[in-house]
Amino acid sequence: MTDAALPRRRRGRVIGWVLGLALLIVVLLVVADIGGRAFAENRAEQELQSRLPSGSSPAEVSIGGFSFLQQLIAGQFDRVDVSVAELVIAETSVGADLTGFGVPLDQSQPVSELTGQFTIDEAALNTALQARGFTGPVTLGEQQATYTTDVELFGQTVDLLVTLVPELEGDVVRLVPTSIESPDAGTSVALDQFLDPERLAIPFCVAEVLPEGVQVTGIEISGGVVRLDAEASDFPLNAAALSTTGTCG
Repeated sequence: MTDAALPRRRRGRVIGWVLGLALLIVVLLVVADIGGRAFAENRAEQELQSRLPSGSSPAEVSIGGFSFLQQLIAGQFDRVDVSVAELVIAETSVGADLTGFGVPLDQSQPVSELTGQFTIDEAALNTALQARGFTGPVTLGEQQATYTTDVELFGQTVDLLVTLVPELEGDVVRLVPTSIESPDAGTSVALDQFLDPERLAIPFCVAEVLPEGVQVTGIEISGGVVRLDAEASDFPLNAAALSTTGTCG
């Protein structure tokens, strides 16, 4: 072996050692990132649970974004997904699947943007409606809801089956009749004959069962639940904000 070959072999070993060390550092950073993310998610679940209204189920938290450690240094998380099966607001239980963007580590600061969906099942909807004077009950189906009632027509009491679809007017959800049937007669009553459909519509202020500042952007009835698409900006994640509801009008 020539004297010139020895330095080349040493350089090769040094390069291999450096590359191995770099790979080890990358692996350790990945492990630290994954471990830190899991620890932060668990800690966030505990902290959020202490802020949820009494009676709410445990929250599930997932921290997104490419690098947890980089987000930690920056002081905010790019994306945080939160799921609460039962969020009790104003004595009404709703499900919540929300995504926060720009979630600060400083808990006194608000979340930049919040989007997601709230769900209200049939039992919770009827509880909320009954508390507001509607005796019901309403049955939720696919893309529609139904309820039975009776009215006075031509001096007689007539039983009716009312089918409704949801419409969104600001913070008010209106269940609007699309058909009115008399189960006894087996016929459908034309909406513009004999009855004013507005008498049979059901208005519901959803702002009263959602945190103040949350805006409803869409509504759908599916799978036996009412699904409300919602969003909010500069939303504070504290107990007061989560338990304070909005109003309509």
